[in-house]
Amino acid sequence: MKNARTFTTFALIALASTATALPFDAIDATQAYQNEVAILEATGAMPSTEPVAIFPAMPEEEVAAPVIASLQDVSLPAQPRVGAPAAVGVATQGREVAAPSADIALPAVDLAALAETHDALAVRKGEDGEADAMMMLSDVLFSFGDDRLEPAAVALLEDLAPELEGATALQIAGHTDAIGDEASNQELGLRRANAVRDWLIANSALSADVVTATGIGEVDPVADNLRADGSDNPEGRALNRRVEFLLPDAG
Repeated sequence: MKNARTFTTFALIALASTATALPFDAIDATQAYQNEVAILEATGAMPSTEPVAIFPAMPEEEVAAPVIASLQDVSLPAQPRVGAPAAVGVATQGREVAAPSADIALPAVDLAALAETHDALAVRKGEDGEADAMMMLSDVLFSFGDDRLEPAAVALLEDLAPELEGATALQIAGHTDAIGDEASNQELGLRRANAVRDWLIANSALSADVVTATGIGEVDPVADNLRADGSDNPEGRALNRRVEFLLPDAG
């Protein structure tokens, strides 16, 4: 019986020393102790005692478990759809403020209306009577045979540029009269169209992929370079020396 008491005492001490490390709670420990005590009392190995002597009661103070945020509490940035611009929201005082849309439509460009704003502008109409292009007389833009913009041309472009910025495609075409050979006139027309294009790209919101330039030269006159008797027609040639603004996406 002494050996049984000694063995049980060591067992209880070992059980008490590892109680904090074992993965069971106080209820499990108390139940184990009571089972052990019942066996010992039945054999007379030890007197009855309170389990609190070896397994003190857990403090009644509640220990809060770590708070783990649920997915509802976590704000994650929305993933943009493929092919669509990502909408960025800025939260402020509980309200959702949407960022400006990248698809804001710019006002449509009306070349016919623009042509009425300046004496140096005119409209070229097609066979259907609709305005096909806005014409700017080259005599206003350039000196004879030159492709450098005159001060008056810069002032006019400064007025026109804000009105042209709504275009999604803008073509600048350079035309000349019939003086000189056709190849030289085509090359001069291209240089003049590029001069206007370069100025617009450098001084407005129009980008290089929106504005294109082409040289037409003398092959598409809007007036006769010569009169019916074969004499020179300065008024007609002046109309033919022009730079046209076209909107390819307008139809």
